[in-house]
This record gives sequence, C-alpha cells and structure tokens, in this order.
Amino acid sequence: MVNKWQEFTLSEIVDLVIDNRGRNPSSYSDTGIPVIDNYLIISEGEPKLSEVKRYISPDLYETFIRKYNQPKDVLLTLVGNGYGKVAISPEEQCIIIQNTIGLRTKEGFDNLFLYYLLRGNRVSLTNLNRGAAQPSIKVGDILSLKFNFPSFKHQKSIGNTLYVLDQKIKHNTQTNQTLEQMAQALFKSWFVDFDPVFDNALASGMAVNDFPEALQKKALFRQQQRQQVQQQIANGEHGTKPLPKDIRQLFPSEFEQTDEPSIGINGWIPIGWKLAISGKEIDVRDGTHDSPKKSDLGYPLITSKHITDGSLKIEDAYLISEEDYKKVNARSRVESGDILITMIGTVGVPYLVIQQNVDFAIKNIGLLRTSEKETLKHYFYQLLKSQSMQNHIDSLLAGTTQKYISLKALRSIQFLLPDETVLLEFNKTLNTFSAKLLSNNNSIKSLEKLRDTLLPKLISGELTINKDAAQ
Repeated sequence: MVNKWQEFTLSEIVDLVIDNRGRNPSSYSDTGIPVIDNYLIISEGEPKLSEVKRYISPDLYETFIRKYNQPKDVLLTLVGNGYGKVAISPEEQCIIIQNTIGLRTKEGFDNLFLYYLLRGNRVSLTNLNRGAAQPSIKVGDILSLKFNFPSFKHQKSIGNTLYVLDQKIKHNTQTNQTLEQMAQALFKSWFVDFDPVFDNALASGMAVNDFPEALQKKALFRQQQRQQVQQQIANGEHGTKPLPKDIRQLFPSEFEQTDEPSIGINGWIPIGWKLAISGKEIDVRDGTHDSPKKSDLGYPLITSKHITDGSLKIEDAYLISEEDYKKVNARSRVESGDILITMIGTVGVPYLVIQQNVDFAIKNIGLLRTSEKETLKHYFYQLLKSQSMQNHIDSLLAGTTQKYISLKALRSIQFLLPDETVLLEFNKTLNTFSAKLLSNNNSIKSLEKLRDTLLPKLISGELTINKDAAQ
C-alpha cells in the first residue's frame, strides 16, 4: 500500500503555524488560561494541564495573543533539552507562548495523523538542531521536512486508532490519580484531622467549649460540617455520606495531650493511640551501596531516580546478573507490600510495591518491610506522602553537594500509631484501591505496548487498518 502514498513537505500540508514567540506577557497569573510550557510536552499525547505552573488572564488572552491553538492542533517544542517533542492540543482552553509552535493541517490532511507521524519520526526533528549554547530548531527547517502521506481517509483511520489507545491510557491514568486522591483524603480525614474522633465526641453530647482550647476551632468546624451533611440528607440531596456507625465506633471519642506538639493537633492525639519509632515498628533497611556490573540478561537494578516521580520506571533500569541479584537480595530483598523511599538526590519520595511478582533489586533506596507488618502498609505509605512528614524528612537530611538521608535517620522517624482495629479497616479499604491500581497499571502497560508496536507500522504503511481505509 506504500506505493499509493504521496510525498509532501510539511509546508505543503500545513494550513497554519501557531506562533506566539516574542509575545511574552509582562506578568503571569495563578489562575486563568493555562500556558503550555515546554516541560508539559513529552510526546505522550495531551499535556497535563494539572501540572501547569503559569496562567494568563482572560483579558490578555483576548488582546495580547496573536494566534490561538485549537483542540488536536500539533504542538512542537523548539528550544532546550526537550526540543523536538510533540503533543496534541487538549480540548480545554489553553495557550502556547514561548519556545513552542502549533501546526494545523490543511483540508485533506489530518492533525492526529500528523502528530503520530512526527512522534514516530522525532529523530527527524532533533536532527534539525542548529543551537550553539542550547539546542534549537527553526520553523522553516521543520516545514521543509518531507514525509509520505496516505489518503485522507487512511490518515483519519490511523490517527483515530492510535488516539483511541492513548485516550484509554489517559482514562486509566486519571482513574489511578483519582484513587490516589481518595486514599490521601481518607488518610487526612482519619489520621490528620481525626474527623471520626470529633464526630464521636460531638455525638456523645460534648459541646465545642468542652474540648481543649487547642481543639475548639477544629471541633466547631467539624460540627458545622456535620450539620451541613444532615441538612443535605434531610433535603434528599446527594452529598458527603457520613461514616458508617460500625466504622466510627472503632475510633475513640476523647483526646489526650502528648509532649510532641508536631504530632497530632498541637500535640493532642486520640486517646489510646501512641507515639512510635519507625525502626522499632518496621524492619527498615537500605539497598546495596555497590555498583554491580551491567548484564545482557538478568534482573533490573532500581535506584532512586527510578521512583522519583512516585511510580516505578523499571524499564529504565539496567540489568544485573543473577549472581549479583542474589547478593543484593541477601541484604534487601523487596516483597510485595513493602515501601521503597528515595535516599539520595530527590529524597523522601515513597513508592508502595503492589505488584505480586517482584523481580528487581535496589541500590541506595530505603526499604521499609511493611510486607511483614501488613496493618502498617497503607498507613505508613500515606504518612510518608503527607506534607508534615515530608517536612520532617527534610529536617533529617545530610550532605552539602548532594542531599541524602541516612539509614539511621530512616529508622528514627517518630510517628503516631493508631489503634490496630482502625489500621485494619484502613487497609481493607485501600487494598481495594490497590487492586484497581494494579489492574489499571497492567492495562496501561499493555495498551502502551500495543500503541508503540502499531505506531511505526501504521505511519510507514507497513500495516493497514482495513481495505476501505487504505483506498
């Protein structure tokens, strides 16, 4: 079918170049129209607007911008280490300004096909680098690139097929993010704000003024929340559901004061809960400090950089031999249910191992063997992710040129240890989340593999979707 494809330069098939370079606002906003900066364009579909750092006001958007990008325009970075990467302009209103252009195809050509064509030929873009101090490519050079294009109908079929896969990946990723947000919200409600404890105290008839002074503001706020929920229920409205009575009864109805003002609410914690030390409650270890040689066959060696973004980038790790793998595991074997934490560089990023079959070794990574203490698995993972614990970890760092946390410091973290029955209930809920996360992660990997297999074959004409689409 390739012989039916026709060669064009990009200048022949592009109707509009969206170029706002040189139009830099004097100031940006914290809200408004999101600005798509280079770091958001990573050749992985649409930029993540949730990670936008700069906005412009609606007035500037209407009066200052020369050209506006539309959904499914092809966005392309021109300058810097991420030059030559492409993205699809999202459905949401947004704008490109510096170091980025957009391409919109003429009638008879498909934007999605162009996106996947450039994504699959990124080397053609990076080869255009003319930068001296930093990499950069010129718009004219981009438009002079030549590629083969099938019929418009075939372009649409290819673009839509790959886009559907990317959308499924995006949906699963967003579902995982929602699950993680729900887990964090539940952790905060139970173990930071102590909502069930306040609910029990208020339900027993305790007045706001009867609470210790340090807790009265929170008690009043919780009382108002409870009244709002009760009013919604009385009106038949769908709102926040109150915690079931059988779960709420797992929590106490009183508070006691500790000598640690940084734990609980100004040092006040639920009565019966206690303060604990990480190294006494959990087996805390670290990975190898050696540098095993790379091997053509074997097992991945995971370092801090492979979990820095909170997920496991096992595909980026190099392999070590089975012999070295066994040596490392003799010191720090990782099991499903363990927590890993970065110890050098970007310190304090935790990762909960939820995959059942663990076949990697670790280097310069902290290992908290919560697989041996199941009730602490989800609780301690969420605790490590909390802002208060991240601040505490920052206070434990050592090093000048490169920050790190010692194994001794990891074993000395003081934390609030709730009642065992509460932890069991928390685990029960979050185990359900983990099962869904694992299923979604496996689906994402399968979809990514399918997409990455199809992409080069479809954009080259090696593979067609069906006879009709190929005409």
